[in-house]
Amino acid sequence: MPKFEVVNTNPEEAELAESFLRECREKGMQPIEGELEKTEEDTTMLEEVNTILVSVADRFNLERENIDSHSVHILSAEAFMKQSPYKTGGMYKPKFESIILNDDALKNKSSRIKTLLHESLHAISHRRFFLQEDGTLEPYRVGYSNEPLRGGYNWFEGLNEAVITLLENTLMRAHASELQNKFGIAKGDITQAIKKHEYFERFLYRILNKVAEYRNENYVAVADRFVKGHFTGEMLHLKDIEKVYGPKSLRILAMLDDGHDSRPEQVALRNMVLKYFSVEDASQREEMTKDVFTQFKVVLQSKEAKKDTPS
Repeated sequence: MPKFEVVNTNPEEAELAESFLRECREKGMQPIEGELEKTEEDTTMLEEVNTILVSVADRFNLERENIDSHSVHILSAEAFMKQSPYKTGGMYKPKFESIILNDDALKNKSSRIKTLLHESLHAISHRRFFLQEDGTLEPYRVGYSNEPLRGGYNWFEGLNEAVITLLENTLMRAHASELQNKFGIAKGDITQAIKKHEYFERFLYRILNKVAEYRNENYVAVADRFVKGHFTGEMLHLKDIEKVYGPKSLRILAMLDDGHDSRPEQVALRNMVLKYFSVEDASQREEMTKDVFTQFKVVLQSKEAKKDTPS
């Protein structure tokens, strides 16, 4: 069973929790309503992704993991929307260890394997589950993302997505030639697929460069530390962000979402956070802080209102 950690348990509860998660994982390997049969090429793509995951594990001195084909589900757009609140190409369900792909959104081969790789990197991330008072288990750490246990805010969701995007794009570039040859992908098509989500990579690249300058380290060493933290759960290195960008900057970074929510108030907060980390002048960033926190309150109020609205 893939690695995970359960907190808020005694030894007996931990054993029950492991049994519960094993049952969830077995359920996650069962067919989903509306699931399409994998093609031979889909199977080969997963094999290629698993090979890449081995190289990631070896690079960062991690335990090797691979993705079971039964845990990958390919659905029509209609069936996918019953599983996901957003119109995306794919999603990962940590409690069930399952990856769900939107077939209609992934007809392009480069996008298909890139999305499979993206969700697979989520699937081998650091995972923590919390035993709640009612006896249920829910994820509260997936990579850097702190999942809300009781309808709260998903802290560091954007950072988590940025780290995955940085690694995923790096891997896609490194393996571009072999992917083109194996799957008959047109030259330049992988580059186009990467560009669609490049803004997260550029955002993180700017932050990591600043941290590297502050620590007098090379960029690769800093980037490796941030990427490895996604898989190990280490977060102490994030304190360097406040040393570079000033007080409250880490809290502001934690507010960045994964880019899927299109509600105006969430988009406004996202843009404010992205702009905050693009500003060089410290005094200007300080002036922006109050507005960011004010907009964050608007987002929280919106979430509460939505939660209280009868369905």
